[in-house]
Amino acid sequence: MAEDANPSTLARDQQLSQKILADVANGLSARGFLVYDEEVITYDNYAQGRSRRSNEELIDIAASVTRPRIDMVVFVVVEEKLRSGKYLDKAGAWRKNPTAPPTLSINPRWPGGGN
Repeated sequence: MAEDANPSTLARDQQLSQKILADVANGLSARGFLVYDEEVITYDNYAQGRSRRSNEELIDIAASVTRPRIDMVVFVVVEEKLRSGKYLDKAGAWRKNPTAPPTLSINPRWPGGGN
């Protein structure tokens, strides 16, 4: 679940946020966890497409789902921190258009070693 209540975080409906959430879900699934899509399991009971939900609201949503039973919730918070500097600018690593959504290739690191 994407927790995006803080205004400094990217909203869960932004492309980068969705990509990171999908990559985390794929990583958990690859490690043997059953991962359920939040929109699919809450379709009948909750408004879809909402952003800026607090941890408390997300926990209430997860606790109310009975099929499938939710044993664990993973909160994903995406913050964008851009850096600028003499060498980053020269290397072209700094985004040329600061209002454009960022792009990023995700390779999450998992606790306990390995990828």
